[in-house]
Amino acid sequence: MHGRLIEQGWGSALGFPGLAVDPDGERVGVEVFESGDLPEHWPRLDEFEGPQYERVVAEVHTPHGPVEACIYVLKAAPAAT
Repeated sequence: MHGRLIEQGWGSALGFPGLAVDPDGERVGVEVFESGDLPEHWPRLDEFEGPQYERVVAEVHTPHGPVEACIYVLKAAPAAT
């Protein structure tokens, strides 16, 4: 996927910068996890990520082609400069 990694959000202090989706940004590596049980866990995952992040559907590229995936992005990411 394309975006920008930003030193914001609670994860940035742990070495995990926040993500802002940006079609003109750099290619950002992501991990894709699949599970039929995932929908029942979304509320708990949303709570874990907290209010600084939101879950969005985005197209990500895999070795088998593009797929739609839910990802967490910063809610108030600064505009690209």
